[in-house]
Amino acid sequence: MFLSEQNCDVVFLTEHWLVKEEELSTCISDYTVASCFPRTNHVHGEALISTRANIEFETLKHVNDSSIEMEIEMASAKIPKYDIIAICVYRPPVGNIDVFVSRIDHVLDSIG
Repeated sequence: MFLSEQNCDVVFLTEHWLVKEEELSTCISDYTVASCFPRTNHVHGEALISTRANIEFETLKHVNDSSIEMEIEMASAKIPKYDIIAICVYRPPVGNIDVFVSRIDHVLDSIG
């Protein structure tokens, strides 16, 4: 209901707690999952990007593949309508900050 009252074309979610089987079937009315990092070995956490159903996007697999469960968890999408690359980043509090900084630096260099 909140999203239907807002002018949001792109929504970022962390701590969504969905498992891989649920993510693609997640239905926020009028939105499509553009990108998601689901955990495979732990529960909770994670990152997800949804776009309005009429917004075109391209998932950036190389960014998502740079995720490390429990260290840095990312979902990413290129959104041509706005000429942007959107990255939703979750840093689990138990993760190693040096691993996080190194990986995010690598990702930003790869898209810059």
